[in-house]
Amino acid sequence: MKLRRTLAKLVTLLTPVAFLSIVLSIQRDIDPPIASDPYLPNNQQNSKDSAILQDPHRHITHPFDPAFSNLAIAIKTGPEVAFDRIPIQILTFMHRVQNHILIGSNGEFALGRGMQVHDVVTGSYAGSGLASGGNVSDADAAILERAIQPPILDTKDTVVPDTKSLGWKNDANKNVPGFKKLFETYPDAHWYMMIDDDTYIFLDNLMEHLSTMDHDTPIYAGRANAFIGCDNVQHHGDGPAFAHGGSGIVVSNAAMKLLIGNYDDCMQRYSSCWAGDVRVGLCFRDLKVRITTHIGFNGAPPNAELYWPKDACAKPFTFHHLKPRKMQEMLNLEQAQKPGAINYGMVYQSEHGWGNATSWDTNVDRKGRDLSALDTADATTCQAHCREEEKCLAYSWIPSKDSEGGQCTLKDWVHYSVYSQGAVSGTFPARFVC
Repeated sequence: MKLRRTLAKLVTLLTPVAFLSIVLSIQRDIDPPIASDPYLPNNQQNSKDSAILQDPHRHITHPFDPAFSNLAIAIKTGPEVAFDRIPIQILTFMHRVQNHILIGSNGEFALGRGMQVHDVVTGSYAGSGLASGGNVSDADAAILERAIQPPILDTKDTVVPDTKSLGWKNDANKNVPGFKKLFETYPDAHWYMMIDDDTYIFLDNLMEHLSTMDHDTPIYAGRANAFIGCDNVQHHGDGPAFAHGGSGIVVSNAAMKLLIGNYDDCMQRYSSCWAGDVRVGLCFRDLKVRITTHIGFNGAPPNAELYWPKDACAKPFTFHHLKPRKMQEMLNLEQAQKPGAINYGMVYQSEHGWGNATSWDTNVDRKGRDLSALDTADATTCQAHCREEEKCLAYSWIPSKDSEGGQCTLKDWVHYSVYSQGAVSGTFPARFVC
């Protein structure tokens, strides 16, 4: 009897230990050997001194999408904002891209577990005669304010650049050496892209577009913009168009090889230019590679200021100056559609809620794509006529200046809107199909 009780106690004590041993044994069988991790800096790969790699049970699953295996992305950031902005990019769209790096200046630093922000500025400008390139001065900031930039009016949903921060003042020095770092890290990528830490990418839309182009051809693409203040350019349009950095700069493998081949000359010649994206544009100008622009690249966020686009079926590639909440909204929008289905009409609807056929926009007129025009007593009657006409997708009612009532115009497309005092416009979104 005593022996039975003793054995029972022994089994009770050994069971948790045995169970834990079995679990750990299974975990070791499931977990693959830890090899090169793209999230770790090169000097920590397989390092015995790394506290992360010393954990034998560490196993993090990265759901990389093979559709983006030929794309490499560099995200520009700074120590003041990286911890607030980078995480939402990783959690929304960047987790699908295996080939990416974070670039900054003024020293490297870790971000989270195993991610490193690489300092691409320190030491890169020794040949230019400048210790660390040219920082943005107050005079340069004034030039930036005069440059052609999307206006920021809706600050509630828009990231407003802190022109006093160290990261922003040193931002101009990151682009060219950042591209070099990206190429050195992923020399076999077909496409290279550089974005800001407040940029959102619709990856499926972007890759669909890039699939129509040849990466073995020198291609430099983005949202075309004009500048002053560099290369002795005094008036907007006098210099070459350049790809706006926050909207995203895309470079083919062939173009990247040309840029790297002319790297030293480019760094020395344009190190004093106040904007990094302008420097890239000037470097490609010298290489006779002109910008390929596209409506998909956007320098502003999809907030309350977003206008109905001229082509609602066109697909966006990027938006800039997004706060984390707005990035989450873009992810939610993507997840509700098939991959690569997002168009500008959907983005506009998600922000403005134009999909209610019983409501309308006031002080808005939609020009063009007229089916017919007639006089009606009011906007409600105009709306009713549109409802009765199967081909009518939208309508505009303009009040008469000389008499009661106004002119009702029925549209066969949801065309872009313009401000018009007293006008009323509406849509029937169920009839709108791209």
